[in-house]
Amino acid sequence: VFKNENTDTTAEETVKYDSGKPDMTMVDPEFMEGVAKVLMFGAKKYDRDNWRKGTKHSRVLAAAYRHLNQILKGEYYDKESGLPHLHHAATNLMFLDYYVRNKVGRPDI
Repeated sequence: VFKNENTDTTAEETVKYDSGKPDMTMVDPEFMEGVAKVLMFGAKKYDRDNWRKGTKHSRVLAAAYRHLNQILKGEYYDKESGLPHLHHAATNLMFLDYYVRNKVGRPDI
């Protein structure tokens, strides 16, 4: 079977140039779903994609720390949303990553 060095396919498969691209199947789908549920909860509370407007970077970092602290105190689920604190913390870290990469909000940390 011939293997094309520029693709991840053989001659018997459809050509697809995805070599070197992120393999999203390596990310736990339940974790991604958890972040999506937190985003859906936030959309009801604040409005869809409200987080993309940006804020002080320290605010979302502080929120992530608060969720992690609740886990350290033995509380796995957020009382308001019923969703895992880890998913809330990850969502806030995603916000911060977006702000830094896109120069959104105010970097005050």
